[in-house]
Amino acid sequence: MSHLPRALFTLFATLLAVALVGTTAKGQLPLSRNSSTDPNALSRDLTPAEIALYAPVVYLHPLENWFPMDPAEFIRRARFRHHRGWQSDQGFHRITQQWVTTNSHAAEYYDIPNNVLAAYTLHGNGENRRPRDSNCGDSYNVFLETDANQAGVADPNRTVPVFYTYRRDGSWHKIQYWWFFGYNQTPVPGIAHQGDWEHVTVHVYNGAARSVYFAAHEGGTTRQAGGFAVVGRRPVVYLAAGTHAAYWTSGLQSYPIGLGLSFVDFTGTGRRWETALNLRPLATQPWKDFAGAWGEVGNLGTTTGPLGPWFKRNGL
Repeated sequence: MSHLPRALFTLFATLLAVALVGTTAKGQLPLSRNSSTDPNALSRDLTPAEIALYAPVVYLHPLENWFPMDPAEFIRRARFRHHRGWQSDQGFHRITQQWVTTNSHAAEYYDIPNNVLAAYTLHGNGENRRPRDSNCGDSYNVFLETDANQAGVADPNRTVPVFYTYRRDGSWHKIQYWWFFGYNQTPVPGIAHQGDWEHVTVHVYNGAARSVYFAAHEGGTTRQAGGFAVVGRRPVVYLAAGTHAAYWTSGLQSYPIGLGLSFVDFTGTGRRWETALNLRPLATQPWKDFAGAWGEVGNLGTTTGPLGPWFKRNGL
């Protein structure tokens, strides 16, 4: 055998061995410890295209009634209101750009420009403007309120955006993926609210999701690699019916809430949502600085619309 054929044979055998060893049983992309072609092995920020590689595959419950939606559509359908406690609430008039003591549902009180909403950001001392919030200020606390609870879009693929925030710590990459629902409904009678921001956080190292934080009910659970399913590099997330809390398995879920009590959720393999199809950076959204409530004011903080994701990023 000549030297050239032997070299070609050796090259072919090497490539075949790498292909066989590098492919995992779950179909993940091969991981290389020292590969300079792996973007996550380098000490640089990920590009938007690379961030999309880890965008979760989300499953909604088969019996879900309240689907995700574009927050811009929620704004379009909402009135902008000033909560004044025992006094009558005010509405913001889009044409005159003034607050009016009224409960009018005229068209001029809807679809308030984003720059107006964003002007109502945190108070100078860091307090927010969400009514009934434990960290709200004592003046001009505001909220968005839709006339009817928003059902969202049953098939969110491509039509509903998902927002991400990102931070790198050395060769580790922390990515939060946020999605919005127009309504949150729990199995507990009377505990529901308009607006619902939910998220998961993916920790990436050397080309793989090494852990995922699944947010649920003002808290969450971190699962290490092997403790959640993946599709390629994308973690699989199951959202509970109505509450949209995030879990790593399908079925009956029990989330501890203290004092020996647990909250019961139900997840299932319903509509599959490929969140990578419509990813947008949260930092560039024109409504991100709005620090009021995304939903009407309830009797409690738990029945009032939530604060937006820009103020719940956990340092991202």
